[in-house]
Amino acid sequence: MLSLLPNCKQSVWASGDIGRYDSNQYDSNLGIGEVGLGTRFCNGIQLNLAVGRIYSKAETGFNGKTLLQSTYLRPEVIYQWGSSSLHTTLTGLYSFGDADIDRGYINAGNMVQSQGNTSTHTAGARIRFDWQNALKIDSTNLTPYFSLSYLKTRLSNYTETGGGFPAAWSRRNEDATTLHAGVDVVHPLNAKTNLLGRVEAAHRFESQGSDAHGELLGLNAFTINGQSIKQSWLRVGGGVQSNIFDGVASLMLNVTTRGETPTYWLNATYRLTF
Repeated sequence: MLSLLPNCKQSVWASGDIGRYDSNQYDSNLGIGEVGLGTRFCNGIQLNLAVGRIYSKAETGFNGKTLLQSTYLRPEVIYQWGSSSLHTTLTGLYSFGDADIDRGYINAGNMVQSQGNTSTHTAGARIRFDWQNALKIDSTNLTPYFSLSYLKTRLSNYTETGGGFPAAWSRRNEDATTLHAGVDVVHPLNAKTNLLGRVEAAHRFESQGSDAHGELLGLNAFTINGQSIKQSWLRVGGGVQSNIFDGVASLMLNVTTRGETPTYWLNATYRLTF
């Protein structure tokens, strides 16, 4: 709801995230940069459109690594239910990019890597419900929300080169259906600055990732079972929002328990409204 505009107003913004994902399987560094445009019509309906770039570099064991870079488009509509404080947000997502994959393994007692490159495509949607400022404690406003999202990611087939046992990998699809529920907290420090908070619980419905199929070139076909998924996790965030020059800047740090989400990330956003 921090991006919600007054009626008949527009906004532009720039936003960036840096973070890290730690797990028993692999660790990765993450980065996102985004610019966007929003407009709220005089009837209370708001449209947002953002374009962004995602970077991820994961360490996958035996000196292996995966570098993912993709571009995404994110359209969004926010609908206010009459004059009430209830809002429904519908968000779409489409991203496309490339993955450079160095698969590490042991061959004759030595660590070697086979290299591959493939394209990635992700499409998804989310529906979210907010009850803006449903509860007020002194000057602190609390906004409960919940959302349901679905993402489908396709990793195209590719053939490795180099190493002792390069492989040809079949196309693979991955589904993610996730429920989020939480509360946003806004506490004013003064006329220009707010403290921000968020507490959220999340649950992913899939318990296991998709299987990977391939063939060692000139040898045999194989199947690797999908990894077990940590289905539930908690997120806590805290930050500050302040008027700077003609716009509003915000900085927020988020941390999570172990799950299918970054372990921690920092978001910075600057927004102009006109």
